Amino acid sequence: MSTTTEARWTALFFFAFCLLTLPPGPGESSAGIAPPGAIPPVQPPAYATLDVVPSSLQIGFFFHEAKISLRGTLPPGCDAALILRGPNRESEMHVRGRKLGLWMAVGSATFKNAPAFYQCLTSSPIDRMIPGGPDASGEVGFQKVKEAMEVEIELGSAKEEAGKETWKDEFIAFQESRGLYHLGESELEIAGDGNGPVRVSGEIILPARSPVGPYRAILIGLRDGVEVARIEEPLSVELMPSVAFFHRLAMEHGWIYGFVAVFAALGAGLGVGAIFQSKGAH
Repeated sequence: MSTTTEARWTALFFFAFCLLTLPPGPGESSAGIAPPGAIPPVQPPAYATLDVVPSSLQIGFFFHEAKISLRGTLPPGCDAALILRGPNRESEMHVRGRKLGLWMAVGSATFKNAPAFYQCLTSSPIDRMIPGGPDASGEVGFQKVKEAMEVEIELGSAKEEAGKETWKDEFIAFQESRGLYHLGESELEIAGDGNGPVRVSGEIILPARSPVGPYRAILIGLRDGVEVARIEEPLSVELMPSVAFFHRLAMEHGWIYGFVAVFAALGAGLGVGAIFQSKGAH
């Protein structure tokens, strides 16, 4: 190679090297590093997550209760509220009173637009989480359930308008006694270091009398009583096919269901008798 050609190639390589090693210009970056004074890229927000285990449940003949585990995350610095809400059902309660010197049913109270199942767990007392307490808590607690509830009270042939708020309290207390309603303040476990997401965990028990239908699990994050995060996940509670068959039979063909129940009871009695008789023979 001539001296002139070699000099040209050397100059070309030197020029390319200078271009590659120039510092980045305004608004540019080298190797993904932002230049001094540049606005850092916006990090994606910490979204809420929620897992419901199991996400579907079938009720069989020997169903006693089920434990629903709920795990999730919330943005840093949040208090947490976890709600499991069942389908709305119309419910009726008998009004008892004194009549002819005896205590008996003298009327009825019908409750509409109320969830057949409602349980709420919180990470702290509601008074501490929400300024204003339960009356300002929105969905957290029974206040919103009471506001949406409709009550019709019939005493004989007359309808009573007074005292409906007291009846709402009575209905909630009755559902609590059956294990269908529950407000567990400070029963929700949370963990976090203040920088990363808050980890939330809780367990809710579905008793044997829990209604079937679609449920909603709702995780709410609050700061100073203001909702800053929210996520919902479904939970399906259904009857097993065999149980659903007998349920439809009882509802639609009661007399057939009655015969089946009688013969089943007779068969069970004869079977138990035969077992004990055979043991007595030995």
